[in-house]
Amino acid sequence: MLIHLPYLLSIVCLIVVILLAILNNNMLIGGDIIQTISFLGYEVDLSLDQYNLPLILLTGLLTPLMVMVGSSTGIVTIELLLLALFILSDMASFYLFFELILIPLFIVIALDGPRRRRLFGSSRLFIYTILGSLLLITSILYAMLNYGSTNNNLLELWDSSNIWYLLLIGLGIKIPIMPFHNWLPEAHTEAPTA
Repeated sequence: MLIHLPYLLSIVCLIVVILLAILNNNMLIGGDIIQTISFLGYEVDLSLDQYNLPLILLTGLLTPLMVMVGSSTGIVTIELLLLALFILSDMASFYLFFELILIPLFIVIALDGPRRRRLFGSSRLFIYTILGSLLLITSILYAMLNYGSTNNNLLELWDSSNIWYLLLIGLGIKIPIMPFHNWLPEAHTEAPTA
């Protein structure tokens, strides 16, 4: 019997995620792992702590189940981008991977959606989240220009409340939270079950 490639990839990701959790047994006492890597002259911190480890485990556990139900390659792509998003501790990298998730999400809704209005639902998702993205990138560029870094550890240094408002509204649109969730009902109605 031939194993479906998206399912195989999701199982490999699950095994890696479980190994990370097992090898990192000091997470239970509040320890964390931080590794700095350099990529194209840009240094990025990878962190694994008690905040992102549950999100990484949840993503790794749920994706094989979603692939079994829907068997979409787009779901595995979203999983890989989410895992990168959760492990990076830099606002610029967070923004990049948060935006990259939109591409397979748009494709999954537009192509695999069960109803006729799926293109409208995916377009509405895309337009609203681009508005949130503009607010997010404005706050990240402000931090980069004024503080010289976008590392998450420097968030407490941000002294301008206007930047916090931009960050809050931008994330409120993209997450979505009330009252910035107008795109959510249409996109979820048109999205495939898995």
